[in-house]
Amino acid sequence: MNPNSHEVNFVDVTVRDGNQSLWDATGLTTAMMFSIAPVMDRVGFKAVDFISSMHMGMAVRWHKENPWERIRLVCQAMPNTPLSFGTSGRRFIGFKHSPDSVLALVLKRMAANGIRRLWIIDAPHEADVIYRNARWAKAAGIEDVMVALSYSISPVHTDEYYAQKARQIVECPDVDTIYKTGKVIYLTGN
Repeated sequence: MNPNSHEVNFVDVTVRDGNQSLWDATGLTTAMMFSIAPVMDRVGFKAVDFISSMHMGMAVRWHKENPWERIRLVCQAMPNTPLSFGTSGRRFIGFKHSPDSVLALVLKRMAANGIRRLWIIDAPHEADVIYRNARWAKAAGIEDVMVALSYSISPVHTDEYYAQKARQIVECPDVDTIYKTGKVIYLTGN
């Protein structure tokens, strides 16, 4: 998308953020998502924010479902809409840091199972973590890498802070999009 055009694209967040916000990420089953997937695919969303590693853990704990099967089924039911996987780039399914080898493997498996879009939300906004994950994602075949500059209110989190972080992220050739507090900045015209 050209940022100077009048075209508007929507990213649906219902199955990821809506599920997380309304039901503590425990409410939606694979069957629920699969049943609505063909309808959502026809809408024409730019993408659907679909799953995070925490949602994968919840699928196992609360519903006794295979989260990889969930990804495969919904990706097959939504061939025209890229589904997104969200990560901090530091951990997978828990709150402990994961080894780099695990994180790189997760991105390979996400791509192999049909995920076409990644969003990275690294709270400290550390360029090396973002760059590394973006590089792994592109190498795995993920088409679109987006970085979220998570908004905070503090003496440190100023406009200048976010401008400096955005400049760092723009330097990464594997990042396609960055956003902060709802404002999207397109880097490659996607």
